[in-house]
Amino acid sequence: MASWADVARLAGELPGTELTAENKVVCAGQTLAWERPYTKADIKRETSIGAEIYAGSILAVHTPDPETARAYVQMEPEKYFLTQHFGNYPAVLCKLENLNDEDLRELLFEARMTLVHDRGLG
Repeated sequence: MASWADVARLAGELPGTELTAENKVVCAGQTLAWERPYTKADIKRETSIGAEIYAGSILAVHTPDPETARAYVQMEPEKYFLTQHFGNYPAVLCKLENLNDEDLRELLFEARMTLVHDRGLG
């Protein structure tokens, strides 16, 4: 069962990466992951199609592409999900409390590697 303290600890293991006071994981000034609660518009859209609204903490994490985000959801829907708003965006929404250290490490590492690759950062 992960917490924001775990996110901070594991983000700190990656070079130049940290969790800010706003619950954003940043590296070289770029956001890798962030707290993403539902907006009123999200709730309206999701309930209109009968989707379940997750009541816990939500961590959004950049992925290399939307297909990777969908793969996370397909493999482990108890941990990952997407909303209509995130359907074609390269990020996956995570049920933070359902993640473990291994999950967080993989997500943050992949997000950082995507940033390094896409932006040529170290």
